[in-house]
Amino acid sequence: MTIPALFASRLGRRPLETVQPHVLGVATLVMVLASRPLWWTAADSPRVPWFTTSWLDFDPSGWWGLGLLALQLLSIAGFAWTGGGRITSTLALAIGLIQLLPDQNRNQPWMTQFLVSCLWFVTLPRPQALAMARLYLVALYVHSGLSKLDVGFVREIAPNLLSVTPLGDPTIAPWWREAAAWAMPSAEALCGLALVAGPTRRLGLIGVVLMHLTLLAILGPVGLNQSANVLIWNFALAIQAVVLFGWVDESGRFQTDTPSTPLAATPRATEAEGVLAPVGRLAALVVLVAPLTERSGWWDAWPSFALYAGHTERVVVELDRQTLDDLDACWRVGLVEPEAAEAPASPWVRFDLNAWSLARRGAPIYPQARSALGLAEAILRRIHTQRHQHARDDPNSPASPPPLRFRVRVYGRSERGTLTHPLWFECQTFGDFPVAARRFWLNARGR
Repeated sequence: MTIPALFASRLGRRPLETVQPHVLGVATLVMVLASRPLWWTAADSPRVPWFTTSWLDFDPSGWWGLGLLALQLLSIAGFAWTGGGRITSTLALAIGLIQLLPDQNRNQPWMTQFLVSCLWFVTLPRPQALAMARLYLVALYVHSGLSKLDVGFVREIAPNLLSVTPLGDPTIAPWWREAAAWAMPSAEALCGLALVAGPTRRLGLIGVVLMHLTLLAILGPVGLNQSANVLIWNFALAIQAVVLFGWVDESGRFQTDTPSTPLAATPRATEAEGVLAPVGRLAALVVLVAPLTERSGWWDAWPSFALYAGHTERVVVELDRQTLDDLDACWRVGLVEPEAAEAPASPWVRFDLNAWSLARRGAPIYPQARSALGLAEAILRRIHTQRHQHARDDPNSPASPPPLRFRVRVYGRSERGTLTHPLWFECQTFGDFPVAARRFWLNARGR
């Protein structure tokens, strides 16, 4: 008896792919708990709402925020317990969307997968929803691989990933590292494509599992020591790939498939389609097609599966070191001293928004310029307010501290084949932020 067959017999001889929503629900529940400060924050915690409309921009702190987080956890637990039941999926989708409204940074890639999956389990019969779950993984690997086929990943991000592998040995020829850097995204995209067709599906599954195991080793505690959610999501994706693509017969078809539908499933024998089925199919089309527009700025990086891509928008925040003497500890975790060789005796200290978010909220920042710009504004305003509060509380300090000097530079996406990110604009005063925010369709002002 094969291992998938053994697990299937333990589950009442159900098709193994039906385990996927249980795995997805448990993983999402753990990741929300691991990033609690992102979901239930203090009243003065910086955030960037999606919209400026007052009733869509509510304060997620206090008892209201705690109650909403409790409902979110219960709904996710219900989704995991029922395996994507229609009622629990509806509740998890509704509460999850409400939770996204106060802060763009909550739209983590794993949360996007969960909410899209909830939509499919609400609008489509279960066999089709599971087929869409397979489609999501195929889109994730293909688009993620394609987004990294660029010198931005090869020259900037891949060397950091490879530094904890044997290829990080300085005695290794540089062309070996560059070849490995190009091979990584190529293999990811090819493994995703291999999952589509029956004859190559097993090979693609083996490649995907090996890729996730390699990432766990590189990003884990003995490697780059990334956040817990990065490791949890990689582990969960590996399990989902096994349960969704591992149960096939000799011809490579899934147990819920018919001969005419190798990747989807015909539901009419077991469950009728509802009136919301077109919504689920439209979501599938968006998952497949919208990432193709990410380079042109029509779709965000994370929903486009541009994970660890080097071409995405960037926001660089720098503070004058002479105004940092009384900086609170909660902000110091984001300070990064420049290398002496790069900027000797530099008067500026970089504030790493992503490092601050990982340390204080357990999750990386949303990688869009508008969101990072709004987060930078909110943080700088709090630093400015706290410095004046310290001055009022300390009788030995001057009545008014020197003005907070900062530079916030916003860079666009790099052109394919280059490392140059065009400078969009620079903010040096708080009055510059409203002007800069008008360049974006969605809200770019921090709270």
